[in-house]
Amino acid sequence: MKKPAKTKTVRSAALQDLEKAIGARIRKRRMELGLTQIQLAGKLGLSYQQIQKYETGLNRISAGRLHQISRLLFIDTSYFFKGLDRTPESSSKTNFKIPVIYLEGMHLDKNVQQAIANLVSVMSKHIH
Repeated sequence: MKKPAKTKTVRSAALQDLEKAIGARIRKRRMELGLTQIQLAGKLGLSYQQIQKYETGLNRISAGRLHQISRLLFIDTSYFFKGLDRTPESSSKTNFKIPVIYLEGMHLDKNVQQAIANLVSVMSKHIH
């Protein structure tokens, strides 16, 4: 008896474009922070190859994983979706919210978080 042919799930072009755009934003933000794929992968408990697949849009990213990544990259999850339903963003600057900062599992005081965010903001203006 002949086996039925395997069916491959076909993703729409729009969905593939969305996954590639999200992956590109992960890559952009990771590089802005000076992180390697290996470093990000280590923080997520993944292989660097999985990060490559996320960044190229080859593998889908679950909502939970995207939330984890956004926290590690100190951005709001909405960063990955801003402007995707319109024309591409014209600005190369990254807009991000002040994250809840954790240090070795310890929650930092809101004033300390603000001080760190201010320091990073000032430093980023002087990087050439």
